[in-house]
Amino acid sequence: MDVPAYVQLTSIKALLAVLTYQIILIIGFIFGGFIGRFITQGMCKSMKYRPKYIDDIDGSRNYPYFYLYLNKFRGALDRSKLYLYRYRPSVPIVYIYGTDKPFFFHGDKWLNYLK
Repeated sequence: MDVPAYVQLTSIKALLAVLTYQIILIIGFIFGGFIGRFITQGMCKSMKYRPKYIDDIDGSRNYPYFYLYLNKFRGALDRSKLYLYRYRPSVPIVYIYGTDKPFFFHGDKWLNYLK
């Protein structure tokens, strides 16, 4: 089964919401420390996500977004590399998501591929 790891968003509004969310968390990762913690916990609260361990959440948890966009940027500069194009995990992974999220970053094809 040839399934790329991409998201199919159904509207411009959804796309902008996802980009805004991810870019804010990337900024939290880049700043780190108190600022990164403040940004990341603020985003959690704005999404009504308040786990018991919220005080332990900091900007370091946002590294996947940072590296995803870094690789997309590198791929745009050097088309021969095609970073993350048709990405497939090479080792078993755990993919956990909540059912009450305001938007999802995955499609049914991706979930079926992981199953």
